[in-house]
Amino acid sequence: MKKILYLSLPLILIFTSSFMLAGCATTLSAANTKRNNANSKTLRFDYWKYKGFGSELPLWIEHAIDGKIDAIGKTIPELYGRELLIFTGKGVNSDQAERNLESDSKSISESFKLYDEFWVHIADKKNKHEPRYIAIAIYYK
Repeated sequence: MKKILYLSLPLILIFTSSFMLAGCATTLSAANTKRNNANSKTLRFDYWKYKGFGSELPLWIEHAIDGKIDAIGKTIPELYGRELLIFTGKGVNSDQAERNLESDSKSISESFKLYDEFWVHIADKKNKHEPRYIAIAIYYK
């Protein structure tokens, strides 16, 4: 009886470990597929203000860059139904984009208040010589 037990124990271990390895391989394959799908999705912006501190990209940014004022009001409830002004500035770095934004927004009426100011970096690798930083400011009344 002991002899059968000693002979069957290695077989049981081999059999069990093969199922465990198959399960791990399936899990790794699923993880790699998920990672590859995430990398294949083209991101419009690859860096933004406060990303280094873990900040998420605000939902209103794309709407502001695209000039969709109604969509901004739907994204930011406190701005819904208000008069909005969007100013943008472009530059080769975030500082230049913000300086260009400041020069554009100097003509604004005092009745408008600044909601937020933000900058993003465009992830477009094709046009390396064009300014890829955009600064955005939203004013409301």
